[in-house]
Amino acid sequence: MQRVLAVYLAVDTSVSMAMSGRLEAIEGAIIEFAGELLSSPLLGEQVRVAIVGFSSRAELVLPLTDLTAQQALPRLSAHGVTHYGPLFSLLSKVITRDVRVLRTRDTIMLRPFVFLVTDSLPVDSGWEETFQEFRDATRAQVVIIGIGLDSDSATQLHRLHPAGMYLLDGDRPEVLGEEIFRIVDQYAESLVTSVIVSARSEEHNLRLPPPNPPLGETDIF
Repeated sequence: MQRVLAVYLAVDTSVSMAMSGRLEAIEGAIIEFAGELLSSPLLGEQVRVAIVGFSSRAELVLPLTDLTAQQALPRLSAHGVTHYGPLFSLLSKVITRDVRVLRTRDTIMLRPFVFLVTDSLPVDSGWEETFQEFRDATRAQVVIIGIGLDSDSATQLHRLHPAGMYLLDGDRPEVLGEEIFRIVDQYAESLVTSVIVSARSEEHNLRLPPPNPPLGETDIF
């Protein structure tokens, strides 16, 4: 049975993110990551990527897909302000649906990763309850990529219980894309490698706990 690592890129598309070419830099990072998947059979076979844009509303820009089979990638357009409630509500539905679809194809989804790329704190109220529902439904791990955030904002984002947090300079779009690509690529490569090591250990009857366990029925329902 095939195992896949699902990566959900949640990109803040609020108006402030359009400043200084930030969205263009993120699009460049996605293109570079797609190229890395093409050049690495190990990653390309197991990594699936979805893109969610969010501001005052959230939308699925690219459904979970094999990027190596994509001939073109969607563009990101800016509008509105940063709201987290719509984002986590949509992610709950999308990830739950993706798990079900993959199971019909005899494919196991490993615990998904959400890379949250944002330059500000949310302005909507009540989002923390929606976030908790998202965590309970998906068990997804969140990695925050903060652009131009100060230390106080970064501290407040710890309410998302991130598996990792990276603070990048928002005034240097010429290197921003490269830094985002490097973060996502390193996570993907290390997780896929650890899954392979775990699988080989199972073949040799070594009872080692998997580093990124797959989702099970009780994790979703």
